[in-house]
Amino acid sequence: MTRSLFLALLICIFTISTRAQVVSGVNFDEIKASVSRPGNTNYQTLLKRAAITDSTLTPNDYKLLYFGQIFQTNYNPYGDAMALRDASKLVQEGKFNEAITAADVYLKDHPISLSAIYLKITALYQQKKTAEMKPWIILLKGLIAGITGSGDGKTEKTAMVVACVSDEYKVMSSLQVQMTKQTLTATQCDKMTLAQPNSTGLTELYFNVSKPLSKGFN
Repeated sequence: MTRSLFLALLICIFTISTRAQVVSGVNFDEIKASVSRPGNTNYQTLLKRAAITDSTLTPNDYKLLYFGQIFQTNYNPYGDAMALRDASKLVQEGKFNEAITAADVYLKDHPISLSAIYLKITALYQQKKTAEMKPWIILLKGLIAGITGSGDGKTEKTAMVVACVSDEYKVMSSLQVQMTKQTLTATQCDKMTLAQPNSTGLTELYFNVSKPLSKGFN
């Protein structure tokens, strides 16, 4: 009887640990396996392909790029907030070349930073450098699509999954919705109360932030 109970407990623990790697619509076990093996989906290879705007990058490749960052040694979901604020200030001051340089420096350590990519696009747009903007817009759209494809955001169970909390705001901007209130739920989701009316027809939007929260505020 004791042995049967012990085996049942082991099965339960195994099941829980397996399910813990699936968050909303993202199977992190599969993500880790894909970005760790040699080949086109290896994470460093994906970064190189993204850097040259490889037109063969698929929606799944962008998904791997975005969520694969979680398994990299330099994963820091909070980044350098001061550096981003400084780059944003340069844009506001009209110092676009300096802003682009600051964004590029930041992107060397945080190549999948939606905030830094957005700042660079903004600075290039202000300078009417359309050709230079294009690959960055493609990258930004691909990464955001990876997030919006992770869940519909309608409930906590189907929340969109983010690797960085700040990415929530880039997604909401792409959806053309505004947040009026933010609440962290018991299931580690940010519940966003949305201004009405909006393009989604929703009153609330959920983002799962369990991955950045697991890293703590380093």
